[in-house]
Amino acid sequence: MESKLLTTEARGAALVVTLNRPKNRNALNPELMREMADLAIDLRRGSDVAAIVVTGEGGAFSAGADIKDPRLFSPDTSIESRRLATIGPEMVRAWETLPQVTIAAIEGYAIGGGLALAMACDFRVAGRGSFVSVPEVDLGAIYGMHSIPRLVAAIGPARTKRLVMMAERIPAETCADWALFDELTDDGKALDHALEMADTLAAKPRLAMEMNKRAINAVAMAFSEIASHADMDQLLAASGSRKSD
Repeated sequence: MESKLLTTEARGAALVVTLNRPKNRNALNPELMREMADLAIDLRRGSDVAAIVVTGEGGAFSAGADIKDPRLFSPDTSIESRRLATIGPEMVRAWETLPQVTIAAIEGYAIGGGLALAMACDFRVAGRGSFVSVPEVDLGAIYGMHSIPRLVAAIGPARTKRLVMMAERIPAETCADWALFDELTDDGKALDHALEMADTLAAKPRLAMEMNKRAINAVAMAFSEIASHADMDQLLAASGSRKSD
């Protein structure tokens, strides 16, 4: 699959998927999120690919939702607003439920929706100079894309509260201590290390790998839909709130 927003390339046993909006810091606009969701569906339907690495072009994974896109933040109608709000959750769910093993290779930063996409992958490899941030609360919004259950499952409720409510930049070393990142590398080497992991994982019996992944996700995310079924509507309700409210 090739487009202006998204590229794919076979590298060894893996397929490398690259977010390709470097001038916009790989921010997630509706078109990019739809292409990512569609690609996941295509890969699920009949791909021979056993491992997938997701990365970003230009030294950053993703700056999250494209705040310069008026469609995301100033839609014309309530119906349009709600439909646009479904695109992100659909994207991350499509990636989370892929049977193939998935690895996010993070350089620079993974912010907001970019972190949500990385969390939908099975593993996260990051450069030591990278960081994550969830700035939504300072924008008067909640953290959507069904992200809260994923974070709680990965790092626990206290650290999730700190990440989401403090809106701090969390450096890579801390992310590794929290188990938010699985591996750290020298800056610029995250993709290479992710590909090494992908080759190792792709060499294992594929059916057993896929069944183990599904079983683990089923336990970890058992209450995800219940916990986050209304986060899209909460996001719409919270939009426009301010610190003084």
